[in-house]
Amino acid sequence: MIKENIDEVICWRGCVKIAAWLAIGVLMAGDLRAEDNLKLPVQVQFDWVGSNGNYAISGNDRGFTPQPIRFQTNPPASLRRPPVGLSAPRYGEFTFGPKEHRRSFLVVVDEPEGKQAQLWVDLNGNGDLTDDPVPQWPLKKYPQPDGTIIDNYSGQIMLPFESSGQSLKACLRMYRNFAGVQYPLWYYRDYACTGHITLNGKRFNAALDDVLARGDFRGDPNRQYSSGVELCVDVDGNGQFGKRRERFDVVKPFNIGGTTYEIRELSADGRNFELVKSEQSVPPEPPSFEEGDTFPPFEKVALDGQKLRFPQDYKGKVVLIDFWATWCVPCVAELPNLAEAYHTFHGQGFEIVGVTLDKAGEQEKLLKFTKEKKIGWPQIYDGKGHESDLAKLVGVGGIPHVLLVDGDSREILAVTDQLREKALIQTLEKALKLKAARIQK
Repeated sequence: MIKENIDEVICWRGCVKIAAWLAIGVLMAGDLRAEDNLKLPVQVQFDWVGSNGNYAISGNDRGFTPQPIRFQTNPPASLRRPPVGLSAPRYGEFTFGPKEHRRSFLVVVDEPEGKQAQLWVDLNGNGDLTDDPVPQWPLKKYPQPDGTIIDNYSGQIMLPFESSGQSLKACLRMYRNFAGVQYPLWYYRDYACTGHITLNGKRFNAALDDVLARGDFRGDPNRQYSSGVELCVDVDGNGQFGKRRERFDVVKPFNIGGTTYEIRELSADGRNFELVKSEQSVPPEPPSFEEGDTFPPFEKVALDGQKLRFPQDYKGKVVLIDFWATWCVPCVAELPNLAEAYHTFHGQGFEIVGVTLDKAGEQEKLLKFTKEKKIGWPQIYDGKGHESDLAKLVGVGGIPHVLLVDGDSREILAVTDQLREKALIQTLEKALKLKAARIQK
């Protein structure tokens, strides 16, 4: 099972304490009334955080949405000078920066069989990979309960770029793992803009999150589901950025305390913008689904063609709903634990429904993966990634995201932290015992 150090690899965006805000000041929290919001000016103050931005947003090294770099074996035309001594190279690229002058950056990994891999990134963009700092690219091995081993390479780069007339550097963290199948190289943002917003005379810790690591905090209004950039506001003052009512798309109106606001004049680097009362009116976001809440009913067709109706098909059952993906290392690491629990408790009324956030075109890979891993429970897959219908309905921000639900009442009995590693068995034993007692009555 993956221990604490796997958090350096990939993680889930839970609501966690944000100790980084201690340097900003103590939040003065209180109830917001719509009529009061209009009496005092809205104040915004943000600063650029070039590294450790993920911690400022999530409170730890978790909480990001990885972006893939696909590789090819043929060198691109833009490569003028490759590193010396390559033996098994793969070539890729990614784009970064404001839309007016977004740049492409070459990436090369050399992965000779049985030897240490190495990573190069063309940070200065001149096509010469011999004049850039070589990132550290250490290998870590993670033994699994089923005897397999996940090999993971990880490192970081400081990417120079121009934004809003300023020269900035942004930290990108990168990793590449091997777990039965070979994955792309993944990267995610470790930068942010942080500060505070004053509404109704009260200061709220806030941040801008470039979720898709594009290097432009203005977001993309043409994206189908979201712009890819979120304004995070600690509305309730609990030192956390909640998944729904405290994260807002920067290109859409949003409701705080009964007043609808919108962002205007947002700069590409995120340090300057106006927060104004909108002419539109939108309702507050629904709450996230937590322990004690009621899970919504759904009807879906599983990957194998099986029709799933919840809760109709799960009367008398306790159901674990697992939001995961094949690219998520902690998710994959939990599969042996889930399989053991399924084998042990299935006869007692325990069911699992997987909701995979793998992207479009990966159905065959997913079928192969589930077969190799001997996953015996149904999988819901719609190819929409984090925009999966159920993921959006429940408000899944990051994975693994796991819920244990009563099949009769639809009550959420436990959430992610109670359903991982050793805690999983203890939670199931308690839930099934209570379920059996209710049925006997």
